[in-house]
Amino acid sequence: MKISEDYMITDINGETAAIPVGQKVVDISGALKLNEAGACILAGIGECLTIPDIKARLYDKYEAQDDSERAIIDADVDSFIEIAKEKGVIVE
Repeated sequence: MKISEDYMITDINGETAAIPVGQKVVDISGALKLNEAGACILAGIGECLTIPDIKARLYDKYEAQDDSERAIIDADVDSFIEIAKEKGVIVE
């Protein structure tokens, strides 16, 4: 899994976003404004981390201490990745 060449991850006025580039630029609906967790997920993908490694990074970042907290992070990561794949930000 990697970040699509059709997207650029950039900082706009202190906010991280995935912006379509090239021929995808006409589809501005493909843009994603990222919160801190989303930016961390895409950074991990950019570093070629596995999904379990990305989740572990977020467990540490948000100090997830128990299984219920980790389950929330797991679900959020899975959901974010699914949406990013649907928008074409992440490709296999």
